[in-house]
Amino acid sequence: MSIGASLPDNVLERVARGERVVVRKGRKVVAAIVTPADLKALEIRTVRPTKVETEAIRKARAEGGTPIPWETVRRRAGL
Repeated sequence: MSIGASLPDNVLERVARGERVVVRKGRKVVAAIVTPADLKALEIRTVRPTKVETEAIRKARAEGGTPIPWETVRRRAGL
């Protein structure tokens, strides 16, 4: 979906310079406007891990131990 025509020019100029613009509704962040390069990077990250992440996963699996459920990790991190 494209909404560029209804955004203020200064917002589009800021994003064109590489800035990430956060959109809020009251105090709540509801969206972010990013460059196409940022969007592509985010899409890649959600699809496959980086080489560094893959190596960390391999090392963790090789160490063995009891896996920690994601919900536990999330709760401990306060997410």
